[in-house]
Order: sequence, then C-alpha cells, then structure tokens
Amino acid sequence: MGTITAVQAAAQARVSIRTIHSWCHRGAVTATKQAGRWVIDSSSLLCHVALVTRKRTTYRLEQESGISEGHEYTFWRIALADGTASGHGPGKDPRLAGSESVFHRKETAAFHLRFYEETDSCYHIRLRRPPARSISPSPWWEITGGEDDDPAHLKRRLPVTRSDTYALSTCDVLIMWAQQHAAGATARVIKHGQRKLAEAAEAAARRARAKRLAEAARLKGPLATDRQVDYILTLLARRERNGECGGSFAGPTTRAGLEEMSRSQASACIVSLTDTDQ
Repeated sequence: MGTITAVQAAAQARVSIRTIHSWCHRGAVTATKQAGRWVIDSSSLLCHVALVTRKRTTYRLEQESGISEGHEYTFWRIALADGTASGHGPGKDPRLAGSESVFHRKETAAFHLRFYEETDSCYHIRLRRPPARSISPSPWWEITGGEDDDPAHLKRRLPVTRSDTYALSTCDVLIMWAQQHAAGATARVIKHGQRKLAEAAEAAARRARAKRLAEAARLKGPLATDRQVDYILTLLARRERNGECGGSFAGPTTRAGLEEMSRSQASACIVSLTDTDQ
C-alpha cells in the first residue's frame, strides 16, 4: 500500500505524533528514518491499529487462601473480569485453565496479568531457570504461541537478571514480541496458503505428466532415455547457435515433447540432426 509520514500516520490512526514515534521506536510498525523523519509502511500501521483498538478481554487478580499440611497459605489467581469460566472455547482464555493462572507471589501474578491484558490468548510466557550447576545461572523468559492456522508459531527467549525479572520493561518486550507476531499472522497465513496451492498445482501437473508418459509408452513401447533427450537438446541448441540448417529433423524441440518419443524415434532424430549431407 506504500508509505506515509508520521503526521499522516497520526491522522489515520487518530493518535498523537508522539505515539506514532513510540510505535516506530518499539518496532510495532514497519518504519525507517529518511532524512531524520520516520517513513511508515501504511499496511503495517493498519494491522497495528486493528490490533490495539479491538476490544480486549479484561482480567482481575483474586487473592485466595488454602491449607497445606495444616498450614494456611495465600495465593493469587488471574480470572476473567466478567466472571466467565476458564477453559477452552469462544470467549474463554485457555491460559486460565491451568498453572498459568495461579501464582504464589503477587508480583508474578501481576506480571502475567499485564501480559494477558495486552496479548491474544494464544500467547504464553513461562519463566525458565537453569539447573543449579549450570554454567549460565541467569533465568530467562520463554514466549511461545500463535493461532492454530499460523504456519510459523512464535518461540523466543528473553534473558533476564534477578533484578529485572518482573520489571515493566521486561513485560513490555514480551508484549511487543507477541503483538508483532500477531500483526504478521494474516500475511503468513495467506503466503502459506498460496504456497500450498502452488505445490498442489505442481503435484497435479506431475501426475498428469506421468499419465501422459505412461500412455505414450503403452502405444509406442520404451520411451526415449534421458541421455537421448539431453543429446537431442544439445544438438538443437548447437544448430540454433551456429545457424546450421543441415539434416532433415522435423520433430519436437522441447524436453516434454522429446520425452514422449520412443527410443527408436529418438535415435532417428539424432541421426537426422547429425546428418548434414542431406
């Protein structure tokens, strides 16, 4: 669709120019700087606007308590704000169906809550910690997910230190990765579908070709060998390059046509192409 300036993008998205600059810096939209000014890909802007303006599911953090081995403990659970039950299906978030919704620390729960509110329910994050004797003791966030029909699911890791494990900036990076991946999903699905159609067409053409060759072999007997076909094509190319007109060849001039000749016909063609005395 082309490119537009930051001013045009702000008017189109109905946001401030400062917001547009922020999107450019974060990589939320495809943009480059030319002569010190942002030039923005309009299609990526439309995708991002659709992504951030559509109605998001809202969540709430619930404090609960339980008893384990005679001791009471407190934990936090993330739930849908409208009270919808967790699980799978329309309007539900599968991330709330298991361990991704229950946390022993409020800080951890708040971090996940923020991520859930800004991303689609198909994206998941998990804090990974290396084994005790690992050379690299630093933990990392792993983000995975994508829609079922997306041919390229997201899988990335973000190394962190103990001090920034649950920092807002860390969550912002994970959110940005999920949003960028979601914004490109439609294009990937379309491209994948086109590739599948092309592969299906090629497969159909190969089957039709094999059927024609089988029919030709049934009618003519053994067909021309690959060596015969390659040699005839070489002779034809040499004749065209040198402007030769000798011989009495009047057969097919393409590989497809030559492959449907019988071996005896191919031999006759070779004799014709090499007989320059006629």
